Amino acid sequence: MTLYRDPIHLESQRGKQTFGYWVGIAVGGLMVWLTRDWQGPGFSNELAGHLLGWGIVLLCLGAMVVGEKRILTLDPKKQQLVLEIQSRLGNKRLSYGFDQIVEFYVDRMGSTDGGSPYFDIVLVPRTGKRIWLFGGTYFEGRFQEASINALCQRFNDLLSKP
Repeated sequence: MTLYRDPIHLESQRGKQTFGYWVGIAVGGLMVWLTRDWQGPGFSNELAGHLLGWGIVLLCLGAMVVGEKRILTLDPKKQQLVLEIQSRLGNKRLSYGFDQIVEFYVDRMGSTDGGSPYFDIVLVPRTGKRIWLFGGTYFEGRFQEASINALCQRFNDLLSKP
């Protein structure tokens, strides 16, 4: 079947990530603005909201400055997985032969109670150091468990095929 012989190439979507950062900056900025009149001695709810707002703004600005992008290529013909991590602070390239990979599995992150769970595929190399392939970047289907499970299964199928 040729379905598993074609390389799998995934790229994070920097535009959607940046939009998420802008939303975070807007929410944090709104919190800062709404709690701007905190006063009085001691630690109050308004002060906590004000500090949290600044924390969100600074976290989103920092993530936007780093601007990470990930490119994942899984090539069955070369029997190799290549993960390129590009950021404004430098680039990193990780390469693993299929014989160096034990398995892939799906990891759930985020809260199911009132939060937005998202999923990542974890690479387990023979060295034992786990590598989250998507990291903090946005990939299509990342919030859909069935989609990520199918992709992970495809990765594992490629490992088991000669």
